[in-house]
Amino acid sequence: MRKEAVLDYIETSEDLKQSKKKRIKRIIGAVIIIIILIKIFFGTIEITNPLGYPSPKARYYNVKVNGKQIPINYTTKHSFPIIPYVVNINSYYRGFNYTNNPKDSYIVKADNSTSYNVEISSYSCYAKKVQVECVRPDKEMKENNDEEYFKMEIERTTKPRKKVYSGELLNDFAPYIKEEGIYMIKIYAKHRFTTNEIEIEFVNTDKLTYN
Repeated sequence: MRKEAVLDYIETSEDLKQSKKKRIKRIIGAVIIIIILIKIFFGTIEITNPLGYPSPKARYYNVKVNGKQIPINYTTKHSFPIIPYVVNINSYYRGFNYTNNPKDSYIVKADNSTSYNVEISSYSCYAKKVQVECVRPDKEMKENNDEEYFKMEIERTTKPRKKVYSGELLNDFAPYIKEEGIYMIKIYAKHRFTTNEIEIEFVNTDKLTYN
C-alpha cells in the first residue's frame, strides 16, 4: 500500500507540474500576443517622465568652428525601453554650454572664410568627485569616449525656408550655406540610451530677421 501511495503521489505531482507549465506557457503566449497587437495598432508607446532628465548627468559640449569655441544650446533625450520596441519612458533636458568669454555669441557670423570646419568633443564634469552639470568649462572635466556624432542637419530659416543638408557629420559645412540667410545647424550625438541635439546658429547676412 505504501508503495502504491508513493507512486500515486509522484504521478499526481508530475501532473501538477505539467499543468503548471501549461498555464505559464499560456500566460506568456497571451502576453506576447498582447504586445504584438499593441505594436501593430499603436506603434511604440512614448511616455514622458515628468521629472525630466537629471541635470548632473548633462554633458558639456566643446564646439569649435574654424578653431574658435562657441556657446551652444542643446536638448537631451534619454529614452529607456520599459518593453523594448514597444514602450519607452523619455526624459528631457534643455541645456546651455558657455565659453569662458561672456562676450562670445551663440550666433556664428560669416567672415569670408572659404571653409567652416566643425570640431566637437564632450565632457562630464565633477566637483569633489561627484558628477555635476557644468555650463562653463570651470570644473574638473573628463572627456567622454563613448559619444557618437551620427547626424548633421542644416536648415535655412529665412525665406525660402528649406533643409539644405541631412546626413553624416560634415567636417566643412561651407558648401551648404552659400546662399545669403540665417541657418540652423544641428548635430546629433548619442551614448547608450541618450541622444543630444546640439544647435549652432549661422548667419551670412546683415538682415537678422526670422520667418
